[in-house]
Amino acid sequence: MSEQVAEYQYVPPPAHECEPNHYVVPLADEQRLEVQSWVQRGLVVDFAIMQIVTDDQGVDIHIARIDCCHGTVHRHVFDARREDTINGQVITVIPEKDSAKTVDSEYSLACDRMEAEWQENSRQWGRVRRRGSREPYNRS
Repeated sequence: MSEQVAEYQYVPPPAHECEPNHYVVPLADEQRLEVQSWVQRGLVVDFAIMQIVTDDQGVDIHIARIDCCHGTVHRHVFDARREDTINGQVITVIPEKDSAKTVDSEYSLACDRMEAEWQENSRQWGRVRRRGSREPYNRS
C-alpha cells in the first residue's frame, strides 16, 4: 500500500509575526478599494484587495476582491445577489518554493488589476441591485 502525500498549500505566517498595512484608494460614486496586506521580512506574505461601494443607506457592499487564501491568488466578482460570478477564479497557485516571493509579486499585479477593472466590476454588480455583504476580509 502506498502512502499518499498531501499536496502543498501555502499558509501565510501568523498575523502577529507580520506588519499589517491598510490603505484606501478612493474611486468614484461612493466606491473605493480597501487594501490590506501583511509584510514579513520586506515581502507581502498575505493580502486582500476589496472593491467596496457604500449604498444609499450607508451600508458597505463588497463587490469584488482579489486575495491569497486557500493556497492560491484568486479573484471574486459579486453580483447584487452576493453570488460570485466567476467562482473564485484562480490567478495563480502559490508554489512551495519561493512562496513569499510569489505572493509579493502577485500583490503588485493584483493592485494594478483591481484599479484597472473597478468600473467593469461595478457594472457587473449593478445589473441587479440588492443589499450585499458587510463582512470584511477575515484572515482566519
